[in-house]
Amino acid sequence: MVLKMAALKMYCSSAIVGTTIGTSLESRTNGTTLASGEFVGLKMMPSLKVASFSTRSMPASAAPLSQLAKCWNTLSTEKKTLLHDMYDQQKQSPWYDNLRRPVTMLEPLIKSGVRGVTSNPTIFEKAITGSAEYDDQFRHCIREGKNVEEAYWELVIKDIQDACDLFLPLYQKSAGIDGYISVEVSPLLANETQQTIDSAKYLRKRVNRPNVLIKIPATLECIESIKQVIASSISVNVTLIFSLARYEAVIDAYLEGLEAVQGDLSKIASVASFFVSRVDSLVDKKLNAIGSEEALELKGKVKNHLFLARKGIMLMNVEHPFEIRVVSFIL
Repeated sequence: MVLKMAALKMYCSSAIVGTTIGTSLESRTNGTTLASGEFVGLKMMPSLKVASFSTRSMPASAAPLSQLAKCWNTLSTEKKTLLHDMYDQQKQSPWYDNLRRPVTMLEPLIKSGVRGVTSNPTIFEKAITGSAEYDDQFRHCIREGKNVEEAYWELVIKDIQDACDLFLPLYQKSAGIDGYISVEVSPLLANETQQTIDSAKYLRKRVNRPNVLIKIPATLECIESIKQVIASSISVNVTLIFSLARYEAVIDAYLEGLEAVQGDLSKIASVASFFVSRVDSLVDKKLNAIGSEEALELKGKVKNHLFLARKGIMLMNVEHPFEIRVVSFIL
Protein backbone atom coordinates (compact mmCIF):
# COMPACT_ATOMS: atom_id res chain seq x y z
CA MET A 1 0.00 0.00 0.00
CA VAL A 2 1.56 3.27 -1.14
CA LEU A 3 -0.36 5.25 1.48
CA LYS A 4 0.86 2.95 4.23
CA MET A 5 4.48 3.17 3.12
CA ALA A 6 4.50 6.95 2.74
CA ALA A 7 2.66 7.64 5.98
CA LEU A 8 4.67 5.27 8.11
CA LYS A 9 7.95 6.42 6.57
CA MET A 10 7.01 10.00 7.46
CA TYR A 11 6.19 9.01 11.04
CA CYS A 12 9.17 6.74 11.60
CA SER A 13 11.73 8.96 9.88
CA SER A 14 11.41 11.46 12.71
CA ALA A 15 12.97 8.89 15.03
CA ILE A 16 15.99 9.99 16.97
CA VAL A 17 17.66 6.60 16.75
CA GLY A 18 21.12 5.42 15.76
CA THR A 19 21.85 3.62 12.53
CA THR A 20 24.24 0.72 12.29
CA ILE A 21 27.76 1.77 11.43
CA GLY A 22 29.82 -0.23 13.92
CA THR A 23 32.67 -2.50 12.89
CA SER A 24 35.22 -4.27 15.01
CA LEU A 25 36.46 -7.76 15.84
CA GLU A 26 35.42 -10.46 13.40
CA SER A 27 33.92 -13.70 14.66
CA ARG A 28 32.87 -16.52 12.38
CA THR A 29 31.12 -19.83 12.83
CA ASN A 30 31.06 -22.33 9.97
CA GLY A 31 31.93 -19.52 7.59
CA THR A 32 29.05 -17.32 8.75
CA THR A 33 29.95 -13.80 9.78
CA LEU A 34 27.95 -12.62 12.77
CA ALA A 35 27.01 -8.97 12.96
CA SER A 36 28.43 -6.19 15.05
CA GLY A 37 26.53 -4.43 17.79
CA GLU A 38 26.48 -0.71 17.29
CA PHE A 39 25.98 -0.20 20.96
CA VAL A 40 26.63 -1.95 24.22
CA GLY A 41 23.95 -2.90 26.70
CA LEU A 42 24.95 -2.62 30.35
CA LYS A 43 22.71 -4.95 32.32
CA MET A 44 21.44 -3.45 35.58
CA MET A 45 19.77 -5.82 38.02
CA PRO A 46 17.94 -5.35 41.35
CA SER A 47 21.01 -6.53 43.24
CA LEU A 48 22.26 -2.96 42.70
CA LYS A 49 25.16 -4.01 40.54
CA VAL A 50 25.70 -4.68 36.87
CA ALA A 51 25.01 -8.31 36.07
CA SER A 52 27.67 -10.57 34.61
CA PHE A 53 26.80 -9.91 31.01
CA SER A 54 29.65 -9.30 28.54
CA THR A 55 30.60 -9.54 24.89
CA ARG A 56 33.05 -8.87 22.11
CA SER A 57 31.88 -6.79 19.18
CA MET A 58 31.47 -8.39 15.76
CA PRO A 59 31.43 -7.00 12.19
CA ALA A 60 28.28 -5.50 10.74
CA SER A 61 26.02 -7.46 8.44
CA ALA A 62 23.08 -6.34 6.36
CA ALA A 63 21.71 -9.86 5.98
CA PRO A 64 17.90 -9.84 6.30
CA LEU A 65 16.17 -11.84 8.98
CA SER A 66 15.06 -14.52 6.53
CA GLN A 67 18.65 -15.24 5.47
CA LEU A 68 19.92 -15.28 9.03
CA ALA A 69 17.08 -17.53 10.13
CA LYS A 70 17.84 -19.97 7.32
CA CYS A 71 21.55 -19.92 8.08
CA TRP A 72 21.16 -20.25 11.82
CA ASN A 73 18.52 -22.92 11.40
CA THR A 74 21.25 -24.99 9.78
CA LEU A 75 23.63 -24.15 12.59
CA SER A 76 21.01 -25.04 15.19
CA THR A 77 21.13 -28.69 14.12
CA GLU A 78 24.52 -28.82 15.79
CA LYS A 79 24.83 -29.28 19.52
CA LYS A 80 26.60 -25.97 20.06
CA THR A 81 27.19 -22.75 18.14
CA LEU A 82 29.48 -19.80 18.74
CA LEU A 83 26.55 -18.01 20.35
CA HIS A 84 26.08 -20.83 22.85
CA ASP A 85 29.79 -20.74 23.65
CA MET A 86 29.64 -16.98 24.18
CA TYR A 87 27.08 -17.49 26.92
CA ASP A 88 28.31 -20.77 28.42
CA GLN A 89 31.97 -19.81 28.59
CA GLN A 90 31.91 -16.03 28.96
CA LYS A 91 28.36 -15.21 30.10
CA GLN A 92 27.85 -13.09 27.00
CA SER A 93 24.22 -12.80 25.91
CA PRO A 94 23.76 -12.16 22.16
CA TRP A 95 20.72 -10.09 21.25
CA TYR A 96 19.28 -9.74 17.74
CA ASP A 97 18.86 -6.11 16.67
CA ASN A 98 15.91 -6.61 14.33
CA LEU A 99 12.25 -7.61 14.39
CA ARG A 100 9.74 -8.25 11.61
CA ARG A 101 6.92 -10.58 10.62
CA PRO A 102 6.57 -13.47 10.69
CA VAL A 103 7.99 -13.32 14.18
CA THR A 104 8.23 -17.12 14.19
CA MET A 105 11.37 -16.68 12.06
CA LEU A 106 13.10 -15.93 15.36
CA GLU A 107 12.70 -19.54 16.49
CA PRO A 108 15.84 -20.91 14.76
CA LEU A 109 17.80 -17.95 16.11
CA ILE A 110 16.74 -18.84 19.64
CA LYS A 111 17.87 -22.42 19.06
CA SER A 112 21.19 -21.09 17.82
CA GLY A 113 21.85 -19.08 20.98
CA VAL A 114 20.20 -15.67 20.55
CA ARG A 115 19.01 -14.58 24.00
CA GLY A 116 17.06 -11.39 23.35
CA VAL A 117 15.78 -8.92 20.75
CA THR A 118 15.82 -5.16 20.50
CA SER A 119 13.90 -2.89 18.15
CA ASN A 120 13.47 0.77 17.26
CA PRO A 121 11.24 2.87 14.96
CA THR A 122 13.70 2.59 12.07
CA ILE A 123 13.60 -1.20 12.26
CA PHE A 124 9.81 -1.18 12.23
CA GLU A 125 9.67 1.31 9.37
CA LYS A 126 11.74 -1.03 7.22
CA ALA A 127 9.69 -4.04 8.29
CA ILE A 128 6.27 -2.44 7.75
CA THR A 129 7.00 -0.65 4.49
CA GLY A 130 9.00 -3.52 3.04
CA SER A 131 6.55 -6.34 3.63
CA ALA A 132 2.93 -7.21 2.90
CA GLU A 133 2.72 -9.02 6.24
CA TYR A 134 1.36 -5.88 7.91
CA ASP A 135 -1.18 -4.82 5.29
CA ASP A 136 -4.26 -6.58 6.65
CA GLN A 137 -3.83 -5.27 10.17
CA PHE A 138 -3.01 -1.80 8.86
CA ARG A 139 -6.19 -1.72 6.77
CA HIS A 140 -8.19 -2.90 9.76
CA CYS A 141 -6.77 -0.09 11.89
CA ILE A 142 -7.62 2.52 9.27
CA ARG A 143 -11.17 1.18 8.93
CA GLU A 144 -11.52 1.55 12.70
CA GLY A 145 -10.66 5.23 12.35
CA LYS A 146 -7.14 5.11 13.76
CA ASN A 147 -4.62 7.65 12.52
CA VAL A 148 -1.17 6.67 11.23
CA GLU A 149 0.55 6.89 14.61
CA GLU A 150 -2.15 4.83 16.31
CA ALA A 151 -1.98 2.24 13.54
CA TYR A 152 1.80 2.12 13.85
CA TRP A 153 1.61 1.29 17.54
CA GLU A 154 -0.97 -1.43 16.96
CA LEU A 155 1.39 -3.11 14.50
CA VAL A 156 4.39 -2.70 16.79
CA ILE A 157 2.65 -3.95 19.92
CA LYS A 158 1.50 -7.09 18.12
CA ASP A 159 5.07 -7.90 17.03
CA ILE A 160 6.47 -7.21 20.50
CA GLN A 161 3.86 -9.42 22.15
CA ASP A 162 4.55 -12.28 19.75
CA ALA A 163 8.30 -11.96 20.23
CA CYS A 164 7.92 -11.85 24.02
CA ASP A 165 5.89 -15.06 23.86
CA LEU A 166 8.61 -16.78 21.82
CA PHE A 167 11.30 -15.79 24.31
CA LEU A 168 9.22 -16.41 27.44
CA PRO A 169 10.60 -19.95 28.02
CA LEU A 170 14.15 -18.56 27.96
CA TYR A 171 13.11 -15.74 30.29
CA GLN A 172 11.67 -18.25 32.74
CA LYS A 173 14.56 -20.71 32.45
CA SER A 174 17.12 -17.95 33.10
CA ALA A 175 15.14 -16.61 36.08
CA GLY A 176 14.63 -13.26 34.38
CA ILE A 177 18.22 -12.70 33.27
CA ASP A 178 17.59 -13.24 29.53
CA GLY A 179 14.73 -13.51 27.07
CA TYR A 180 13.87 -9.81 26.84
CA ILE A 181 12.30 -7.91 23.93
CA SER A 182 12.81 -4.14 23.76
CA VAL A 183 10.32 -1.62 22.39
CA GLU A 184 11.10 2.10 22.20
CA VAL A 185 8.86 4.99 23.21
CA SER A 186 8.17 7.54 20.49
CA PRO A 187 11.37 9.47 19.69
CA LEU A 188 9.19 12.56 19.41
CA LEU A 189 9.06 12.50 23.22
CA ALA A 190 12.84 12.60 23.71
CA ASN A 191 12.65 15.99 25.43
CA GLU A 192 9.33 15.44 27.20
CA THR A 193 9.72 14.05 30.72
CA GLN A 194 6.11 13.39 31.71
CA GLN A 195 4.95 12.26 28.28
CA THR A 196 7.79 9.73 28.19
CA ILE A 197 6.68 8.40 31.58
CA ASP A 198 3.08 8.12 30.38
CA SER A 199 4.12 6.43 27.13
CA ALA A 200 6.31 3.89 28.93
CA LYS A 201 3.47 2.98 31.28
CA TYR A 202 1.06 2.72 28.35
CA LEU A 203 3.37 0.42 26.38
CA ARG A 204 4.03 -1.81 29.38
CA LYS A 205 0.30 -2.12 30.02
CA ARG A 206 -0.55 -2.79 26.37
CA VAL A 207 2.21 -5.33 25.77
CA ASN A 208 1.48 -6.95 29.12
CA ARG A 209 4.41 -9.35 29.09
CA PRO A 210 6.93 -9.84 31.92
CA ASN A 211 9.89 -9.95 29.53
CA VAL A 212 9.39 -6.63 27.76
CA LEU A 213 11.89 -3.79 28.16
CA ILE A 214 10.72 -0.24 27.46
CA LYS A 215 13.43 1.74 25.67
CA ILE A 216 13.87 5.32 26.87
CA PRO A 217 16.54 7.69 25.50
CA ALA A 218 19.14 9.01 27.92
CA THR A 219 18.39 12.63 27.14
CA LEU A 220 18.71 15.10 30.00
CA GLU A 221 14.94 15.46 30.17
CA CYS A 222 14.39 11.70 30.29
CA ILE A 223 16.72 10.94 33.20
CA GLU A 224 13.83 11.74 35.52
CA SER A 225 11.54 9.67 33.29
CA ILE A 226 13.83 6.67 33.72
CA LYS A 227 13.71 7.00 37.50
CA GLN A 228 9.94 7.34 37.62
CA VAL A 229 9.31 4.46 35.21
CA ILE A 230 11.58 2.12 37.17
CA ALA A 231 9.87 3.27 40.37
CA SER A 232 6.67 2.00 38.75
CA SER A 233 8.25 -1.48 38.57
CA ILE A 234 8.74 -1.31 34.80
CA SER A 235 11.92 -2.75 33.28
CA VAL A 236 13.77 -0.24 31.11
CA ASN A 237 16.36 -0.33 28.32
CA VAL A 238 18.04 3.07 28.44
CA THR A 239 19.29 3.94 24.96
CA LEU A 240 21.28 6.74 23.30
CA ILE A 241 24.03 6.88 25.93
CA PHE A 242 27.12 8.58 24.52
CA SER A 243 29.30 9.30 27.56
CA LEU A 244 30.29 7.81 30.88
CA ALA A 245 28.95 10.94 32.58
CA ARG A 246 25.49 10.26 31.17
CA TYR A 247 25.87 6.58 32.03
CA GLU A 248 26.49 7.60 35.64
CA ALA A 249 23.33 9.73 35.57
CA VAL A 250 21.42 6.72 34.25
CA ILE A 251 22.80 4.50 37.03
CA ASP A 252 21.76 7.08 39.63
CA ALA A 253 18.27 7.23 38.13
CA TYR A 254 18.09 3.46 38.15
CA LEU A 255 19.10 3.15 41.80
CA GLU A 256 16.81 5.99 42.89
CA GLY A 257 13.98 4.35 40.99
CA LEU A 258 14.60 1.03 42.74
CA GLU A 259 14.63 2.74 46.12
CA ALA A 260 11.19 4.17 45.38
CA VAL A 261 9.66 0.85 44.35
CA GLN A 262 6.87 -0.31 46.62
CA GLY A 263 7.13 -4.00 45.97
CA ASP A 264 9.28 -6.87 44.71
CA LEU A 265 12.54 -5.74 43.10
CA SER A 266 13.29 -9.15 41.62
CA LYS A 267 11.00 -8.51 38.64
CA ILE A 268 12.82 -5.35 37.56
CA ALA A 269 15.77 -5.82 35.19
CA SER A 270 17.10 -2.94 33.13
CA VAL A 271 19.75 -2.33 30.47
CA ALA A 272 21.84 0.73 29.61
CA SER A 273 22.82 0.87 25.92
CA PHE A 274 26.10 2.62 25.18
CA PHE A 275 26.75 3.50 21.52
CA VAL A 276 30.18 2.05 20.85
CA SER A 277 30.16 3.01 17.17
CA ARG A 278 29.84 6.70 18.03
CA VAL A 279 32.88 6.37 20.29
CA ASP A 280 34.67 4.69 17.39
CA SER A 281 33.89 7.71 15.20
CA LEU A 282 35.43 10.05 17.76
CA VAL A 283 38.47 7.81 18.19
CA ASP A 284 38.96 7.58 14.42
CA LYS A 285 39.42 11.35 14.26
CA LYS A 286 42.15 11.12 16.88
CA LEU A 287 43.79 8.24 15.02
CA ASN A 288 43.78 10.32 11.82
CA ALA A 289 45.46 13.13 13.73
CA ILE A 290 48.21 10.75 14.89
CA GLY A 291 48.67 9.60 11.30
CA SER A 292 51.03 6.69 11.90
CA GLU A 293 50.58 3.38 10.08
CA GLU A 294 49.76 1.63 13.36
CA ALA A 295 47.14 4.23 14.21
CA LEU A 296 45.44 4.14 10.82
CA GLU A 297 45.22 0.34 10.90
CA LEU A 298 43.13 0.59 14.08
CA LYS A 299 40.44 2.83 12.62
CA GLY A 300 36.93 1.54 13.22
CA LYS A 301 37.99 -1.02 15.82
CA VAL A 302 36.76 -1.02 19.39
CA LYS A 303 40.23 -2.05 20.58
CA ASN A 304 41.70 1.25 19.40
CA HIS A 305 41.25 2.72 22.87
CA LEU A 306 44.15 0.51 24.00
CA PHE A 307 46.45 2.18 21.49
CA LEU A 308 45.31 5.62 22.61
CA ALA A 309 45.90 4.66 26.23
CA ARG A 310 49.51 3.75 25.39
CA LYS A 311 49.89 7.16 23.77
CA GLY A 312 48.46 8.88 26.84
CA ILE A 313 45.37 10.15 25.02
CA MET A 314 42.26 10.32 27.20
CA LEU A 315 38.76 10.42 25.71
CA MET A 316 36.82 10.37 28.96
CA ASN A 317 37.96 10.30 32.57
CA VAL A 318 34.84 9.69 34.63
CA GLU A 319 34.80 7.49 37.67
CA HIS A 320 31.81 5.21 38.06
CA PRO A 321 30.96 2.69 40.80
CA PHE A 322 30.02 -0.22 38.59
CA GLU A 323 32.00 -2.70 36.56
CA ILE A 324 30.91 -2.38 32.95
CA ARG A 325 29.67 -5.58 31.36
CA VAL A 326 28.18 -5.66 27.91
CA VAL A 327 25.64 -7.47 25.80
CA SER A 328 26.22 -7.91 22.08
CA PHE A 329 23.67 -6.93 19.49
CA ILE A 330 23.52 -9.09 16.38
CA LEU A 331 22.31 -6.99 13.49
